[in-house]
Amino acid sequence: MKQLYLLLLPLLFISCEKTTECCVVVDTSIDLQYRTEDGEDWLQQQQLNEKNISVYFINESQKEIISKGKLYSPEMIIINQDGSGKRILQLFPSDYIKNNTSRTLIEFSATDVDTVDCLFNTKNSSMICEEVRYNGKLVWSMNQGSPRIIQVIKN
Repeated sequence: MKQLYLLLLPLLFISCEKTTECCVVVDTSIDLQYRTEDGEDWLQQQQLNEKNISVYFINESQKEIISKGKLYSPEMIIINQDGSGKRILQLFPSDYIKNNTSRTLIEFSATDVDTVDCLFNTKNSSMICEEVRYNGKLVWSMNQGSPRIIQVIKN
C-alpha cells in the first residue's frame, strides 16, 4: 500500500499547472443619482419607482422593452438609498453589444426618455463597462478612477 502512495504522489505534482487566466468579470451596473437644480431627490419628487420606469435595450436598431422575470431585478433597475437617504437608480445596461458598445433607454414618461450608451471591454469572456455617455455626453470613464456614480440634473 505504501508503494502505491509513492507512485501516486508524483502524479499530484504533475497535474498542478499554473494558469494565467483566472476569472470572468461582469462589471456593468451604473448608479444614477437624479437631482433637481435645487439638489432635491428628483425620483422621489416625481414619485418614480421600478414599476413606473421602463427600460429598453436597443438591439439592431430595434427598441426592446426589458423584463426578465426570473432575475432579482427583472426591469433591469433597482432603486436604493445612499447613506443620506437620497435614492439612487442602479441600472443594468443593455447586453446587446455591437462594436463594444450598447444603448439603453430609460423612459420616465412618454415625453421623458434618456439614453445611456456604454463602452465595454469584452476580453477574456469578461464584460466591463469602461465608459458611460448620458444623452450623448461623456459622464464617466474608467480612466477617472472614481466609482461609477453619475449625477443627473432633471427639471
